[in-house]
Amino acid sequence: MDKIVKIITVHPFQERTYTDKNGETKVWKSKGFTFRHGKSQFYAEADGSVAEALKDFYPNEDREYVAYVTMRVREYTDGNGVVRVANEIKLDKLVDL
Repeated sequence: MDKIVKIITVHPFQERTYTDKNGETKVWKSKGFTFRHGKSQFYAEADGSVAEALKDFYPNEDREYVAYVTMRVREYTDGNGVVRVANEIKLDKLVDL
């Protein structure tokens, strides 16, 4: 899905190490953005190579961008055994208009 957005906040680029299911150490890379689309605001997170490409990106405040995002619902069980639902928005691409 693509949306024409204004960028409200650019969150810092982050890297953290983790161990995958095979016991290999890997690095998780991410960078978050708070966007405005019309009257709505939403948070989207880029990860992996997209986050790496946007590592040093800081927007021109007067510009609009096209954010290509993937939205999904994730069910998980919290530490107390309660099933919860989270909406996640992944930033796949960001294009200057």
